[in-house]
Amino acid sequence: MKKGTKSFKKLLREIVGNNIRDQRIKKRINQTKLSKMINISRTQLSYYETGRSLPDLDIVIMLAQALDCSIADIYSPDKLDSLKKIFDFDEMFVN
Repeated sequence: MKKGTKSFKKLLREIVGNNIRDQRIKKRINQTKLSKMINISRTQLSYYETGRSLPDLDIVIMLAQALDCSIADIYSPDKLDSLKKIFDFDEMFVN
């Protein structure tokens, strides 16, 4: 897989999106209800779950509270650690 910031961001969006969806399904909440709970549109929630968009930290905090999970459950550090094997973080984040 090609190294690069763009590819990393895409994988991060997918991981976060899958985790949001998994936590929502685990709690048996539909997208409409969850989006109302955190005051965003259902479309925006769908964008997060499908990896089209990455939620800001304030949204992640609200999602974690609404889903009764931790922020770590949404960001899934174990999956992010596996990305370190694919991407050279020093290369990506050096000014």
